[in-house]
Amino acid sequence: MADVIDNRTQSRNYALPDQSNKLRDDVVRLIEALSQIDGDVGALIAAVLGKAPLEHEHQIEHIVGLVTALQGKAASDHSHQLGALQGVDLQQAANGMFFKLVGGVWVPAQIAAGDIRSGTIEDARFPSHLQAENVAAIINGLAGKLDVAGGAITGNLAVGGEFTYGKAKAISGTDLDALTTPGFYDGSNLANGPTGAGSSTWYYVQVQRHSNSGLYVEQIATALNHSNGASWKRLCINGAWQPWRQMWDAQTFDPASKLNTSGGSLSGPLLATDRLAARAATNGNAHVWLQDPAGNNRALFYWDRNTGDAHLRVYVDDGNGTAVPAGTISLRANGTVDFNGNTIWHAGHKATAAQFRAGTANTVLTSDGVWAAAGYVGLSGAGGSTLAAGTYAPNFGAGLNFHNVLGGNITIGNPTNAKAGQTGLIVLQQDTTGGRTVAFGSAWRFANGNAPSMNTGASRTNVVAYQVLHSGFVIGSSIAGLV
Repeated sequence: MADVIDNRTQSRNYALPDQSNKLRDDVVRLIEALSQIDGDVGALIAAVLGKAPLEHEHQIEHIVGLVTALQGKAASDHSHQLGALQGVDLQQAANGMFFKLVGGVWVPAQIAAGDIRSGTIEDARFPSHLQAENVAAIINGLAGKLDVAGGAITGNLAVGGEFTYGKAKAISGTDLDALTTPGFYDGSNLANGPTGAGSSTWYYVQVQRHSNSGLYVEQIATALNHSNGASWKRLCINGAWQPWRQMWDAQTFDPASKLNTSGGSLSGPLLATDRLAARAATNGNAHVWLQDPAGNNRALFYWDRNTGDAHLRVYVDDGNGTAVPAGTISLRANGTVDFNGNTIWHAGHKATAAQFRAGTANTVLTSDGVWAAAGYVGLSGAGGSTLAAGTYAPNFGAGLNFHNVLGGNITIGNPTNAKAGQTGLIVLQQDTTGGRTVAFGSAWRFANGNAPSMNTGASRTNVVAYQVLHSGFVIGSSIAGLV
């Protein structure tokens, strides 16, 4: 209350307002004055209560010394002229004048500016807004006001100028899912807070809420001691909290260190944990180039949109600084693989025993396939089965080596599917009866044109070895009588 003009009443020294004072200062002074008046009135009431009633009666003679005292007094209905009063001088009296004490004598006078503490007549007037009823209204109105020490505002607050606040509200240990009241906060160990800087980190938290619904809230949390001062943001949408998302800025995100989606050069390694895709442009092929440290193309993996084929091509320097193709491995859309147009053999080309015997083209021989093909089959039926009397033409496309038991006289006819150079054995075993004869077709050629003589003893084994010269000429020789 600096520079307050402290007007006072003469008798009881009550505080009086002054127009130069601020209203808030004079209100405090008026409260002080009213409190003093209240105290004086209370004391007066207490004193009066100890007195006799106003309308009580005494006989004059009952009052000690009153009769004697009254004898020296004037009658109750006498009067005095003002000028006859001691200490009063009315010689200069005129209409509109006031009494002024001068040198111990009351004399008529006009009120001068110097007689007023504020220095002006106008300032001496009591303002209407400080009249008792208005002061009471002010005091009652203060009951609905916010104290400067703080409090809660239940309605809206409009700030025309700058808005400042003292400090954030501490909320350590709070579950941020439950923090929906707009404001500024700080704290640590915040449940459901951002995890980027650790749950025990201190955060500054800002909360905003939708003007029409508490189900829509925005939270922004900034890590107090994070190396980059990182911030995270999340939204509550219709009562459901969304995940925290880090807010990137120039400190935490440098666009110059990132690769544009439109393309560019990657200076470091690229690790694709799940998959790496190269997508073809519209009406274009998909390419992945492999380069040496100097940036020269050394290999290319690409997909051809026209054929659906994929190719791996290796490049070498031609000695003049130009990369030229050294070879191309192609995986065709039909499942075949070739190198520079030549088919690459793989397990899918492995010949089965049947394919080996049949001489199937474009198949690869393996040891197991060769041995399986060399297994014995029958001239008819399974290998080792018994043949009844008849003519049997061996199918050289179904077997190399043949074995049967003779249950009757047979003729080995001209073979089918004979392949020049094919060799093998025909093993014929007499049954327990024996006496079974074997004749040969015209394609079979033996030494001196004589068919071999077979041992027809019971259970005897005869072997015919053969080699195909061509389909109509099969060279044969025999071993007879094996036991």
